[in-house]
Amino acid sequence: MNRRDFLIAATGVSALLLPEFSNAFELSKVLSKLQKEEPKSESEVIKDDGGERFIWLTRRDSGEQFKEVFFANGKYNFEAYKKFCWLMRDLRGGNEAVPIDANLLNIAYKIQNTLLSFNIRKPINVNSGYRSQKTNANTEGAAKNSFHTKGKAIDISIEGLDASLVGYLGVIMAKGGVGFYPMKNFIHLDTGDKRQWIVDDKNDFRMLNL
Repeated sequence: MNRRDFLIAATGVSALLLPEFSNAFELSKVLSKLQKEEPKSESEVIKDDGGERFIWLTRRDSGEQFKEVFFANGKYNFEAYKKFCWLMRDLRGGNEAVPIDANLLNIAYKIQNTLLSFNIRKPINVNSGYRSQKTNANTEGAAKNSFHTKGKAIDISIEGLDASLVGYLGVIMAKGGVGFYPMKNFIHLDTGDKRQWIVDDKNDFRMLNL
């Protein structure tokens, strides 16, 4: 499926420290700072003036960038949403694209906006988005019924930032799953049930009781 033919329908705490990463980032400082300061409004940065949500995503394996206001005036920007779904396509599976859960945009936006309050202006890289069943079966460590196959999961990383920091924010911002992959330096986010897990340096999977 090429981009021109791609046509889809819109679809629409408390501080927490994980023991594995307890020295990496203190969420209590993040929360206290957020209560006192509003994000700065500048060009080319994330802002939430009047309910407007801007996000900066990249896809390094395809060289694409996504800089869009995806929500404004109380509704989603459908054209931006379609671009997001295309960005999230299965690059290993013939560029197959499907409708993606828009809540993933909101989670990524909240993470990026929080980092902005600390003057960290970096794009979020999409390591993996939608996966066909075939691609998922050929992905090391992927669950058989992965939320990636349903358009409800995203794996992300931010250049220069430890994955644990991004994961801490994900635990707060996401209502679904957050997976820590510290050895590969990325975080999994999905819109399923709320749960957290870690895959360690021995590739062992372990649920976290948070």
